[in-house]
Amino acid sequence: MLRIPARYVTGYVVEEYSQRERKFLVRQRHAHAWAEALVDGHWIEVDTTPLSWIFAEEEAASFWQPILDIANFVSFRFSVWRRELGTAQHPGLLWSLGIAVLIAITWFGALRAKRISKLKGPRAAAVRGQQEPASRQVRVFRELEHEFAILGLGRHPTEPARAWLGRVAREGASILREHQVDSAREIIEALYRERYAH
Repeated sequence: MLRIPARYVTGYVVEEYSQRERKFLVRQRHAHAWAEALVDGHWIEVDTTPLSWIFAEEEAASFWQPILDIANFVSFRFSVWRRELGTAQHPGLLWSLGIAVLIAITWFGALRAKRISKLKGPRAAAVRGQQEPASRQVRVFRELEHEFAILGLGRHPTEPARAWLGRVAREGASILREHQVDSAREIIEALYRERYAH
C-alpha cells in the first residue's frame, strides 16, 4: 500500500457558453467525478476518464434541447419581468404573453424538425457530427496524437491522456527523446487545465 491520502471529488465540466445569456451553461450531463491525491502537500487530479466522454454526452443530447433552452430562457426572463412589474393588475396580459411564447416555441420546433428531415445520408451525418470549433489546446493535443501514432505509439480511444503518456514513455523509450516526452507532458497538462481547471 502506498498510503497516499486521496479523496473522491464531484463537480461539473464547465465548457458550454451561451451567447444569448453571455454565461456558461451547466447541465446535468456535465456532471463529473474524479479522484485527487495529496502529493508533496498539494492536491493533484487523478482522472482516468477519457476525454471522449464529453463528446459522447453532447451527442446524446436531446433533439429538443435548443427549444427547451429557449423556453427556459423566456420563462426566466418572464418571471423576472413579472416580479418587477407586479402582475396582479395585468392577468390578461400574462395569458397573451404565455400564448405568444407557446406559439413561438412550436414554430421554432417545426422549423427545426423540417430542416433536419431535409438532410439525407452523409450530409445528415455530417451535420449531426458538427461540434464547436476545437480550442488551441485540443488542436495541439490532436497533432501530438497524430505524431505519436505515426511512430506506432497511438492512443487507444478509451485511454486517458495521462495514462497514454505513461505508456508512451515506457514503450517509446528507444525512439523518443526526453524533450519529446517532456513536451508531450506539457501539452497534456495544458489540456487538462483547460478541460478541468486543474
